[in-house]
Amino acid sequence: MATNGELIFNGTDKLITSTAKLINPPNYNDDKLGEEARQNALLDKIRKRSKQSKNWLDLAKLSRTFLNEKRLPTINDQQEKSQLQRCLDTIQKSIKVTSLQSMIERLETITRQLGLKFMSINQVESSDKNVFISSDMFYVEVNLNLSGYVNDVKIAHSSDAVSCAELIKVLRDADFVEFNKHLNGLIEIYRLSADKSKKSKAYVALNSLEQDLNLLYRLQSSNINEPNNLVHKSPVGILEPRKGGCPMKLTYFISPYDLIDEKRRLSYPLSIEIITEKQLGYSATVCLQNFDKSCYKLQTTPLISTTRKSDGKNMPINAPLTNSNSISLPACFALKLSESLPLSIEIIEKIKQANNGLDVIYDKEISSTSQSLISLLARKMLSKKEFTTKFKSPEDPFYVELPDQSHTYYFNRSVSNIEGYEVTSIPFIHPTSVPQILILLRKQVLFNVLVGSCIRQIYRRDELNTNISSRTDSRPVMFEINASITSINVSFEHPVEESLATIDFDLEELTNIKAKLNDSDSFSTYVSDEHVSLVMQRCFSIPVTMRSVIKKCQDKVALLKEELRKKQAQLMEIRPNNLQSENLNNSSSMFDQQPMLSNDQSERNNLLNNYQQHVSTLANNQKVNYQQSRNYSQQQQLYQQAKSNTMLMTMLSDVPAANSQASLNNKPNSYFIQQQQQQQQQLNTVNNTNNQSTVVQPKVKKQRKSRKNQDFQY
Repeated sequence: MATNGELIFNGTDKLITSTAKLINPPNYNDDKLGEEARQNALLDKIRKRSKQSKNWLDLAKLSRTFLNEKRLPTINDQQEKSQLQRCLDTIQKSIKVTSLQSMIERLETITRQLGLKFMSINQVESSDKNVFISSDMFYVEVNLNLSGYVNDVKIAHSSDAVSCAELIKVLRDADFVEFNKHLNGLIEIYRLSADKSKKSKAYVALNSLEQDLNLLYRLQSSNINEPNNLVHKSPVGILEPRKGGCPMKLTYFISPYDLIDEKRRLSYPLSIEIITEKQLGYSATVCLQNFDKSCYKLQTTPLISTTRKSDGKNMPINAPLTNSNSISLPACFALKLSESLPLSIEIIEKIKQANNGLDVIYDKEISSTSQSLISLLARKMLSKKEFTTKFKSPEDPFYVELPDQSHTYYFNRSVSNIEGYEVTSIPFIHPTSVPQILILLRKQVLFNVLVGSCIRQIYRRDELNTNISSRTDSRPVMFEINASITSINVSFEHPVEESLATIDFDLEELTNIKAKLNDSDSFSTYVSDEHVSLVMQRCFSIPVTMRSVIKKCQDKVALLKEELRKKQAQLMEIRPNNLQSENLNNSSSMFDQQPMLSNDQSERNNLLNNYQQHVSTLANNQKVNYQQSRNYSQQQQLYQQAKSNTMLMTMLSDVPAANSQASLNNKPNSYFIQQQQQQQQQLNTVNNTNNQSTVVQPKVKKQRKSRKNQDFQY
């Protein structure tokens, strides 16, 4: 029987001839007989060598060895196998599940990726098929019919399997990404450094804690109905119970900006349904945190019960941890934050006090040491490129551009010196620690949101002037922020006066932020504390609030100026012929020569000055004549004329400045408020004087002596 080597070279004469030519090219000068002899000799030589060749398996092994020698030494068959498996899994994800076989293959792929066990069993009594995905501590049972439709999904821990509606919906929708999350959540429950007997107690402890938190949520829901208070003032916020493998979730803070859909350009109403459906706000999940070197007592039964008060309301009663209701495990409960959160050292210390000294879990990828809280917030608010290339110091200016204003914010050294950490989770032991932790988290998040609203763009000091000058609108308004965790102080130039103004924001009560405006007494004329507080409560943004303050002041001043101009226009319309003095009527001819509202400011001022001097002279002469006169009727006439002339002289003293636009713009804004009140009083006095009759009142003889000695005090 021919060997593998002989089979390779057996073939037609044409193939043999071609092979011989390649090995030993023929000499075309020889005759045909000599050529055939050489070919036969060559074939004999090849046949002899074929007997010495190795079998097919040896050749394959030699080929693989040769290929491995040509590659890098770090690459091996296991790496190639895993790489090939990942490619196959990627292809598997792209295949649409339309049959029983494709469903089983997809579930098997997910099971293998998570390191779990997979088993498929046919039911004897029916044509359905059961698929089991299991570990040492739990299993998931999926019941499928012949078409691949999911009939039921059950989860079993240390007790009987319980049907799970969430997993049924997930698999029927073919949402395998979400199914993967559920399986990961089940695995995390038992990720402890302990034996199987203690691991089995982990789910019992976690389930007991969830029952206590559910009880607190039911109690708070019966007393608090408003969604805003339910999120920000209730003990556990908005609670979403465990769904399959997804842990319990507590939503404890909602910013107004969280309710804005930028893509659709609309704002959602604040409701429990919207928050849970859209996954809005700041939240934390309740889970177990593994500790390798420490053991803590964790509850194995619910610790919170209720009692009914005399008014019919239920109140919670907390039970302490004892040996009978707890077990020692190398783990503790934890609030795992939805995203890492910058916490100040002050808040961290308060959390430790409320949590029996347990420290928080830091994000070691960012830093294992404390950093400035402004730096941590800038890392979150700015883009990665802008933070790494332009952020140098917490004291650098931050630039905020609004539709009609430009702001530049500087943080005081007291703010930049606040140190903090980036925190990922907060461990705790007793369920009563959860409300205290959430109160502190809300304070920190409110501070972060308000301060973070000022961190939009950053410019280095050598770039600031260039960026400002490139804008076509007015120069940006400068603000300085001095803050602590419970209060924020904003200093800025008064919007309409040349003075410094400050606004204090009290952050003690999250649902009722109080603002206090501090400067001269005129601030309350432009904008009220209640208005600023309302704006801040609705937006949780310092730039938006300051924009509202500036705009409100400017609008108020513009309104006051307009009202003052109208009053002054009424004064300018008063003509001398309204007075009762005959000499004053004759002197009005000087004003008939030129209009009162002349375009030439100097001519108008000279004309008014001359008229003012003339009126003053008439008033003095009438005063002397009054004192020398013995006729009562003449005294009455002189008295009314002198009073009208003196009042008109007082009003005319303000007319030149009032008619000058430049003078108006240079006046402080308190001037417009005073002038508005004075001009109204003057107009009322002049109108009453001009309309007053000179008829002698009764009992003239009794008044005559006193009036004769009466002196004019104007």
